[in-house]
Amino acid sequence: MTRRRAAAVALVLPLTICFAFGLIAGRLDATVLNPDFVNQQARDLQLTQRLFDDGTRRVVRDILDHPEKVPSNLRGVALPTDQNAEDRITALLQSFLPPALIERETEQAIEQILPWLAGKEDHFAINVSLHDGLANTFGHPTAGQPSMFERTWQDLGMGQRVVLNIAKTYDDDPANAGKPIPGAPPGIRTVTAAIQLRGESAGAWFDQQWFGFVDQAVPYLAGDTQTMDAGISFVAFPFLADPFAKALHLPPEQMTRDGWRLTDTDLKKQLGNASNPSLSRADNTVALFTPKGGTITDADVLARYDGQRAKNAAAGQPVDGPTIGQMRTVFSTLRLLGVYGAPLLCLALVAGIAFLTGSTWPTRLAWGSAALLVAAAIGLVGTTTLVGAAASSPLDAWVARERVRPEGRLPNELRIAVAEQASEVVGEQADRASLYAGAWLIVAVGGLAGGLVWDRRERARGYGG
Repeated sequence: MTRRRAAAVALVLPLTICFAFGLIAGRLDATVLNPDFVNQQARDLQLTQRLFDDGTRRVVRDILDHPEKVPSNLRGVALPTDQNAEDRITALLQSFLPPALIERETEQAIEQILPWLAGKEDHFAINVSLHDGLANTFGHPTAGQPSMFERTWQDLGMGQRVVLNIAKTYDDDPANAGKPIPGAPPGIRTVTAAIQLRGESAGAWFDQQWFGFVDQAVPYLAGDTQTMDAGISFVAFPFLADPFAKALHLPPEQMTRDGWRLTDTDLKKQLGNASNPSLSRADNTVALFTPKGGTITDADVLARYDGQRAKNAAAGQPVDGPTIGQMRTVFSTLRLLGVYGAPLLCLALVAGIAFLTGSTWPTRLAWGSAALLVAAAIGLVGTTTLVGAAASSPLDAWVARERVRPEGRLPNELRIAVAEQASEVVGEQADRASLYAGAWLIVAVGGLAGGLVWDRRERARGYGG
């Protein structure tokens, strides 16, 4: 064997590797990095409806069982934890996030984010509008009728619960011991005692104040008015002003002599100081509740992610995993190498093998086709046999495990459906890759046959001459 042919044989190995890499990268680009494919899989799974039916209930149950997960300024709400509370709060959450809204926003996010992650786009901007949910939950069906939020709040007896819980938390704080109780009868030393002396009236008072506050805020959030001036008056219960201010972490400048006052300027100032970059763009955050909606951009996501990593590092917590920028670089590089680089390199290797081994155009065609034939044959065997052994078996085992796995945070039915669909998708994509490998195998056989026939004719013509 000449050195040229030995070099050509050696090039068959990288050709085979590039061919296989191109097959795999092509399938990944057409599936997990393809928004249309991902959205279709979600529709086939009825993912939105499943999450709406069962996922929201699990979120509610998790919050009720773990109140520490609630933001600190909302822990004074003290939600009840019985089944009725779970049912009512789940229905409230579902009214705010109906399936159509979830599906629309999720599909839009996938359409924007996946191309960005894959490096196909430099930026993304997702438009989000929560206006319909706001109207469903906090709007009044007709004038004078309570909103769904109001009905849920009153059915759970939240007014009295909130007032008593905030009072108890305030009284239990040693820093408040001995403080005067404004407006309380002589001898009353705690806010809780002052409330109990007034019976259920404190809860009724807070219901009225809170519903009025919401009714003043909703038109502004919905974009129906340009300004907001909402408030809660503590004139009837002056001893509750300080407990509420501390429980809700109200800024001192929002507390007036008679109560708590929140204007659109105050709201935007608070949002502007938020640690979450998505919220700190105050005008955009308010616009989320209007029909036009607001936007979430790649800059918001990156700032939020990097900020959380920095926060964890400052707290001495481990910061594991790559950054989003590093993930984008990997995805983009693999996609470019697989979808464009691998085919071009395969073409270059086939051409190199052809010119190293063949001395005429017919023999070059034959040798190049033979090399491609070997690569395609190995690719065909790999996608039909090796994929079955390396991927299908573990996926089947995964499905089997999910069938007997105890109930977790995700519904068993959904986990099993995801596992089964993943197994089905891998099988389908392996078949598709095999089809492509088979097509190239046919092309290679045709090229080899054509080269041999062409060479024979050239030889016959030479002999005849």
